[in-house]
Amino acid sequence: MTTKSGVATVLMVVATPALIALATRMGTLGLAGAFVVAAGLLGLAVLGRAGMAVVVLGLAFATAPMYRGIGSVGPVTPTDAFLLIGLVLLLPSLFDRSLSLPPGFLLAIVALTVIGLVSSANNASPVIALVYLIQWLVVFAGLPVFLVMWGPSRKVIDGLLACYVAGQVASIGKAFLTGPIAAGRYMGFSHHPNDFGLAGGVAVVILLYLLPHCKEAWLRVAVLGLIALNLYSVIMSGSRGVTLAVAVVVVLIPIAERSGVWALLLTFAGAIGLALLPLVVKFGGSGGAFARLAGDQTSAGSDSLRSTALGDGWKRLLHSPFLGSGLDPTVGDYHNLFLEVPIAFGIFGLAAYLVICYVFARPLFTRHPLHRLSYLTWLFLIVGVTFPGINDRTIAVPLSMAILAAVPAVASRSADVRPAAEPVPGGVR
Repeated sequence: MTTKSGVATVLMVVATPALIALATRMGTLGLAGAFVVAAGLLGLAVLGRAGMAVVVLGLAFATAPMYRGIGSVGPVTPTDAFLLIGLVLLLPSLFDRSLSLPPGFLLAIVALTVIGLVSSANNASPVIALVYLIQWLVVFAGLPVFLVMWGPSRKVIDGLLACYVAGQVASIGKAFLTGPIAAGRYMGFSHHPNDFGLAGGVAVVILLYLLPHCKEAWLRVAVLGLIALNLYSVIMSGSRGVTLAVAVVVVLIPIAERSGVWALLLTFAGAIGLALLPLVVKFGGSGGAFARLAGDQTSAGSDSLRSTALGDGWKRLLHSPFLGSGLDPTVGDYHNLFLEVPIAFGIFGLAAYLVICYVFARPLFTRHPLHRLSYLTWLFLIVGVTFPGINDRTIAVPLSMAILAAVPAVASRSADVRPAAEPVPGGVR
């Protein structure tokens, strides 16, 4: 037993009486809290700090598809709590690591931080706006920086992303068990059908990234089956934006992979899809994505709400177009990421945000060994046109992995990933 594991064991023994007292005096809530603390101490004793950090981050990725659907305390969700605990556990391992980041990413984050502080002061509730800004910076900037400093191996990367897929599969199971909500749409453990569909789309893109890593035939078959299941969850959700975004990402595959085989397969699949379009619409049900794309009765109401939200968003933007009016809970109501960002940070902030998006998206067309992580960025950008995504951790958590494809040093630092054949333009130390 190592010294660190021994310390964790001693803490567990000492804490046991207190945990028992907590469980007996505070009922169900105390029992749940005692169980979590005990499980954490046991994990520290068995796995050590670094191993426990990976487990906790895996829980963050597993709960990301459910986001606010499984409970939250104010703006803090279980995903946020797991991320914070995992990063704190990982922090001591990073003090001796160098930090190599793309210059554009670094400058854009600094600019957004400064602009965000100014815009928060302009908000009607500056304290709330500041809390949301800090939370956004931790997920959108802090998590990618931690990942770059950590330089996880491919096995860890694949494992964390697989946790996300597992979380979405659990959510799909819940959707099948509980059935549809109003208008025939499903939401699983998520808080809205659109988020359920987005999680399904993210899972599809993750599985497309994982598929080439599967060497055994049975594992490839299993991954293909999971792709089909998650595609069906997108249809079940009734989300038209996610359905179209996934279709565009799939079309990108032969371009990014420079593969004539993929192009031929997609052409064949597209021809079959057009021939069977009436059956495909019927397959999704009355509230399914295909039926809503065809213009069923549920589409008109959604279009009206989205149009009203966009109109309100443009009015708010014009009140403070250059520096924005702060990142508060209402910013996520306007159903367009590229409107929400300037509302929160102004047009200067939008320019910095687009620089970050470019850094995350460009590696898809390079030979970096992790370039397929950038498919997540392209899904995010495409779906953002019709989706309130600035504060949504459903995609922000796995999206943070895309920074690894923009940093050549990550490949050489990971034991089981070979260095990039085509280096991505420079980095700063």
